[in-house]
Amino acid sequence: MAQDSPWFTQLLPQKATGSGNTANVDSPSAREWLPFDLADVMEQGLACELTTRFEEPQSEELREMTISRSADEREQMLLGQNDQPLLIARARGKKSAAVPSSFDIFVAGDGQPPVALGPAFRLSHNKEDASWELRSACCADCEYRSPTTRRPGLDEASRTLMRLRQERCAVGPGFAMCLDVKLPAEGETWCSCCGTSSSAPVKLTSRRPKWSARLKSLTLDFRGRCNQASEKNFQLTDDPNGGGSADECVLQFGKMDSGNFCLDFRGPLGPVQAFAAALATASWK
Repeated sequence: MAQDSPWFTQLLPQKATGSGNTANVDSPSAREWLPFDLADVMEQGLACELTTRFEEPQSEELREMTISRSADEREQMLLGQNDQPLLIARARGKKSAAVPSSFDIFVAGDGQPPVALGPAFRLSHNKEDASWELRSACCADCEYRSPTTRRPGLDEASRTLMRLRQERCAVGPGFAMCLDVKLPAEGETWCSCCGTSSSAPVKLTSRRPKWSARLKSLTLDFRGRCNQASEKNFQLTDDPNGGGSADECVLQFGKMDSGNFCLDFRGPLGPVQAFAAALATASWK
């Protein structure tokens, strides 16, 4: 791209693909309003380039973050290094419901408290089959979300980032809630507009706890990061049998104190996928 191009053209996709839903950004009317449209999308945190950094898999190095949860569990915040707000999740549905129908996930903005406009992701719950699905408002491969393009909203968002299924598993004389997670393979996209992945998905599962006869309870090693027992504490591993050590886990989520949880993760998970896995424990009662 030429160096003297306007700043906003650098945010455009290199090519338009998909099923004909992408606006013609070369038309005079589109060019006239494009700078304003893009600025509006960026302010709402919906620009593809602003959200993909939360979707991209992390390196093999474990990242240690925390989640701060409100007393009513209707709002949760992912905090990075130096307690910097990164993502904010807000429960949808009736406040009296035991399990939210879904969570809207926002990219945190500046200010105290941090302000976030426009949900960038949605984690939806299907009570019938005890599953969750994480979708993105953007698909950088086939469309650019702005008022001049097709913008159906998160209810009809085409891109799926992760699918989760939960079940109650017997472990010795006890029981534990377990997650099975599926992610697109590296370099693949699950999008109903520009095509689905042909490769086998990446699969993760809960690392199974062990029964302690002395404590008469289930136990997991959290390497000193988890200080309190909770039915929501869990770890994910790529071992299909749920084995392996704590050091080999790709994610661990554990209660540190009232309202605060550790969230440590590495690839193939990105920040929003790890955050969504932790949010899915809202249905563990």
